[in-house]
Amino acid sequence: MRPAACLMLALLLLGGCSDETRPPDDGPPPLGSVSVITKDSEIRLPLDYFSPHPRDADDIVRAEEYRARECMRGFGLTYPIRPQKQASYPGVVHPGLFGLIDPGLVKHGYGPVLAPDGWDEPTTPVQSRPPSAVEDAVWTGKLTEYEGDKVPQGGCLAEGRRKLGGTADLYWPKNELQAEAVKLAEKDPRTADVTRSWSACMKDAGYAYASPGDAASDARWLVPGPPSPAEVSAAAADVGCKTQVNYAGMRTAILTAYERRLVRLHKARLTTHKLELTKRLRHAEELISRVDVDAL
Repeated sequence: MRPAACLMLALLLLGGCSDETRPPDDGPPPLGSVSVITKDSEIRLPLDYFSPHPRDADDIVRAEEYRARECMRGFGLTYPIRPQKQASYPGVVHPGLFGLIDPGLVKHGYGPVLAPDGWDEPTTPVQSRPPSAVEDAVWTGKLTEYEGDKVPQGGCLAEGRRKLGGTADLYWPKNELQAEAVKLAEKDPRTADVTRSWSACMKDAGYAYASPGDAASDARWLVPGPPSPAEVSAAAADVGCKTQVNYAGMRTAILTAYERRLVRLHKARLTTHKLELTKRLRHAEELISRVDVDAL
């Protein structure tokens, strides 16, 4: 099946083919099935389909920046920062989206989790030295001309993207629409209902918090060092109550409903972006198969 046909099938499964000119739906969208969720790795959302896998994103960025460094070389310049491919990729797409939900992480309290499943930061780009002002200006397009030669629109970085078949940020418009869905879901009365249920459970356990955010941001936990026994106890009660009321499952179902609505309303933008991502990845894979994109 061709990529375009596959994409249209995916759009039908995600929420139909409504036109972008259709006015927004009124009222909270109906929920589909509500899964029981107790781990961040179990959270998947409709708009995730419109972002590349981190492995593919790495390949695209490395290939684009290889082409961008070729552009720089045409001006007799280099660029001293280059991306690195990660050694492994996380199975967690939305870490911490609904706060602490995994019983296995309670021992960390509310501090940052640097776990083997990929909660840690992505690989840092290699930087031999800071770029000079001129290098940065040609790379980003702050200069329109350098030593009599015209700089490509948007600089060599944008030129590298164009040579791989794209111009947009890899995660646009997914991130924009996902942020909109989160805002809508926060205002949904069903979100308030499940939060009240969680708060009532916490009260029974001896904690007076109106929301999970209040529990996580308690000033007693915002100190350096390992979590105190009191913090671990609060985290255990928090996760236990979330499990009891299926907090993450309900929140995921609500957010999924709004994302499906946005997929319907923005079908054209999302289709165009997904097809561009497919083309960029194909070109990146072809380039990587022929040259060492990390060598230039």
